[in-house]
Amino acid sequence: MTRTVQTNIRLSIFARKQLDALCAATGMSQSEVIQTALDRFHQAEMIQAWQVADGDELPPDYEPTAEDDDSELP
Repeated sequence: MTRTVQTNIRLSIFARKQLDALCAATGMSQSEVIQTALDRFHQAEMIQAWQVADGDELPPDYEPTAEDDDSELP
């Protein structure tokens, strides 16, 4: 299991409503929704950076799953 660290953030009312809606729709906890959103945003940014740097080619060792995969969690 991956070690976790507590992080406090401030959300706008709109962002809070979005978070609550995503939790209700997916059955995920707030932490799971935020971690998933960060992972997807990070992957998208890395893909874009590689495409710009390498002329639209992904590196051969690219894997779309995070190293700190919490898939063993319920």
